[in-house]
Amino acid sequence: HFINRGRLTVSQSKSKKTRAEETERISRRLREVTVHQLATVGVDGLSMVRVAQEAKTSKSPLYRRYDDSIDLAVDVWDHHLRDHLQLVLRRTAQLALNGDEDALTWLTDQMYRPSFESGALVECLSAARRFEYLLETVEIDLDRELQNYLQGLPDLPVDIALSYVIYVFGGLFVGPLLPGTRHDYVRAFT
Repeated sequence: HFINRGRLTVSQSKSKKTRAEETERISRRLREVTVHQLATVGVDGLSMVRVAQEAKTSKSPLYRRYDDSIDLAVDVWDHHLRDHLQLVLRRTAQLALNGDEDALTWLTDQMYRPSFESGALVECLSAARRFEYLLETVEIDLDRELQNYLQGLPDLPVDIALSYVIYVFGGLFVGPLLPGTRHDYVRAFT
């Protein structure tokens, strides 16, 4: 490989691109595994060693990028869970605005059969107050996203708009803990 008038040769450029792509692939895989871990074992059970093992990589990429498991959780929040929070709030707004049946179905499914993203979101929200670094990130984003949600519902009284959020997030927190399936639960109260 040689440099030709300050420019990279094709093989050098391809090599750098390949390394960058591999680095991004590893980062994505680490985040996917971390979302799964957050949803299943929580912030307290999040293990850098276990994340590396499940991602089928060595520990060195983790320790080069993150100081500890809370730093890893914050990165996942920044790159993935904030988007999921926005999705949940967007679906909640659709439900609040016009009783959107698709939004209701999606939200109900998340309450009773949560995705790993919803499980990880709930875990980060519930654990944030115990971890200052996570709290700083989550608190800022949650405040901003709730303000955006409320601005998107200008004709709805704030108390009513927030009651939808409370209902949905209460369901996300409690739904998976309820015995039986959604069908059994609904049938018991009708």
